[in-house]
Order: sequence, then C-alpha cells, then structure tokens
Amino acid sequence: MRTKTLTIGIAVAAATSLLLVGRSSLSGPGPGPGPKVPPAPTFTPPGPPTLPNPPTFPPGAKPDGAYVAALDTAVLPANQQVNVVRLALPPNGSYEIVAKVVVTNDSADNPISVACALSTSPSADDTTIDYSSVTVAPQSRLPLTLLATYRYAFTVGTPVVWVACRSSGPGSARWTKLVATPVSKIN
Repeated sequence: MRTKTLTIGIAVAAATSLLLVGRSSLSGPGPGPGPKVPPAPTFTPPGPPTLPNPPTFPPGAKPDGAYVAALDTAVLPANQQVNVVRLALPPNGSYEIVAKVVVTNDSADNPISVACALSTSPSADDTTIDYSSVTVAPQSRLPLTLLATYRYAFTVGTPVVWVACRSSGPGSARWTKLVATPVSKIN
C-alpha cells in the first residue's frame, strides 16, 4: 500500500508545481530575459516589371509592323500556273512569312486538285520555300496555308515573295493574304 500512496503523492506534487509555475509566470516578472527574437521581415511590394531590350532588326527591316499583300479573287484555269499575289520586301532582312488561300472548285461534276507554292521567284519551280496541295470536291472550297522563313542577305535588289497556284480543273483562289513579319534572326 505504501507504493500507491507514494505514487499518488508524487503526482499531486508535480501537478501542484505545474500549477504554481503557470501562475507565477502570469503574475510575476518571470524567469528573466529569453532569447532575442528577430523582428518579422517587412514586405516590400515589387516595382514595375523590367522587360528585356527588344531585339535589334537588320538594316532595311522595319520592327514596327508587318508587310501585307492581299487579293480577293484570282481565276485558276486548268493546268496553268497563276501568280496570285506578290509582296516586295526591304533588302537585307529576315522574315517569317505566312500565306492563306481559299481554293474553290467551280466544276459541278469533278473534284480538282489545287497546289499552291510560296516562292521567291515568279516561276516557283526551283525557288519554292513552302508548298501545299488539296483536293476540292465539286462546288466547294477549302483553305490552304503556307508558312516559311526567308532571309535575304543582299543589300542590293528587292526581294519579292510570291504565292502561285495551279489547278487540275476550273477553280479560283479566293481571299488570298500574304504576310511577311521582320524578325531579328532565324535560328
């Protein structure tokens, strides 16, 4: 029995000392200075974002816009190449070039094949920089897109980019747009 009384006495003494320690820290000066706590960091909102310097453009290229040529309608006779639209560019420049053509089949009975090329010469044979073709059902139309990069490294002469199309039957090239955007370099 003595063991139980001693255990209960130790538990009561521990609880009493915890109670006294808790009360003395609330009402008295406390045990002394504790470790120094650094002040909370202050939040400074960031300033305006800084942007990198814009790329430098080669001489002749205008960084303030794109060069555009457009044509509403060009007739595509069967088996003949038609230079639909052309765009002259400043010399000594690099460009991203995009062209869009909607090709139509004017035949009531037969599908036709239409091929269009983006080239740097009106002949489009050996100077093609992009090419695409579609088969168009009778009395319908399909879009065709061309995309290329082009670098004209010479300081003389005027670079010209062409969109040329050839059709296997009667058709047309509608709403043609050719856009060349100057770029600082082509990797």
